[in-house]
Amino acid sequence: MKILLLLYGDVNVNGIKCTKKIQIKKKPYYNFKEIESTIRQYDYMIFLDDNWDYSKCVESINKSVDLMGEYGQIIYEKSDVNGEKVWQYKEKKVKYDIYKSITRGNRIFKGLSKKDMKQSNGIDYEEFVEKKFKNNRFRLVPSVIDVRKFMMDDFSLRKNAHMEDMYGKFLEGRGFRVGRMVVIMGRMREEGVLYDNRDGENMTIVSGFLRLPIKRPPKKDTPAQVYDYVEKARATLMIPQKMVLYLTVETVDVVRRIREEVGLMDRTMIVEVKLEDWLYMYGEMDRVRENVRKNESPYDIGEYICAVNSRYGFVGDAIRRNYFGTDYFGWVDFSAGHIVDIPKDMRITYSQHEKVRIGWIARHNREGFVYNHYCLGGGIFVGHKEIMMELVRIHDEKFRELMDMGYNINDDKLLFTIMERYPYMFDLYFSGYGGLYRKL
Repeated sequence: MKILLLLYGDVNVNGIKCTKKIQIKKKPYYNFKEIESTIRQYDYMIFLDDNWDYSKCVESINKSVDLMGEYGQIIYEKSDVNGEKVWQYKEKKVKYDIYKSITRGNRIFKGLSKKDMKQSNGIDYEEFVEKKFKNNRFRLVPSVIDVRKFMMDDFSLRKNAHMEDMYGKFLEGRGFRVGRMVVIMGRMREEGVLYDNRDGENMTIVSGFLRLPIKRPPKKDTPAQVYDYVEKARATLMIPQKMVLYLTVETVDVVRRIREEVGLMDRTMIVEVKLEDWLYMYGEMDRVRENVRKNESPYDIGEYICAVNSRYGFVGDAIRRNYFGTDYFGWVDFSAGHIVDIPKDMRITYSQHEKVRIGWIARHNREGFVYNHYCLGGGIFVGHKEIMMELVRIHDEKFRELMDMGYNINDDKLLFTIMERYPYMFDLYFSGYGGLYRKL
């Protein structure tokens, strides 16, 4: 039996029986495909990273290979329990109901019943997330892995919680089982800041505005939400950070003037765009218009739906070009200031590389937050460039999936359906619209 000991990061451990030992420098989003040919030469792989102290569990690691035939993957986890306990986990197969998700609590559709549109109140957000999205899928934590069951034909696995979860979905279809052995193993450290943005200098903010030939009417329950987009853009444009702006020609001069007034043109890249090139789904607008006929105003305007969803194309382009050479990117709606409080001189300093930071829209009363919306605040979100590109990819995939079903919906609801299916992609916080920027 051939065993590969794979040490990820600065791991210091002795006494583990193996055929070969290799050590890899730790870095976010490391793709293990780089050593695929090496891994495939072995029957089992012992994976250890440098977040743990293995001094008290070497014997258990050596014993665990013998258990693989019965229990699948053995994962080590810190515990206060003395001794060892092995148990088997089997993922429950639950079919995701996309129609239920997009209609639940969503007021944009015509003809929905009061039951469909009812909002649930009084639910603790933190508790709701903990119960609903806690699962036990595959994670690449200290483990003993059966290589034959683990390696897909088209193998590609990157070191990231969301991407490991995605890989786990493939493993489920192959009968890959997860077992967990409880041992005494002390955590030495939490994952630290690997890409520093604590001063805001490693962040590019992306925004944009497409002037449409159609004037958007107000929502029927919020008639005051008719405003001058450029005037309300001042709060976004005064954010003192590197910024890439995608603008149709009518808006370029006034935006340049505002950034010049506050001395930020040296931190500004303006990209002049045309609707036919940058309006999302421009070439399939007839399909979108047909789909949105079932929506209430203003969501029954295909161009409006697509303009809002164009933000992901802007973010993707800004990351690929990376004008300022930053590791983090954030989207802030051009006219976010019409409802979001953006304090003067407040920078975005988010420095966690694993997930996309985004707000779950929460209403509140005197007693605190109450559960109200099944939607995320798509007007403001930030993350490391790698996970942001993953969001761009999945957004396009899920938008097209819904379009094929006959629906084109509001962006904040689409984001929620993505979060339900890929919870490890998001670092959630809970906020009303006004606090979305301050709570980043």
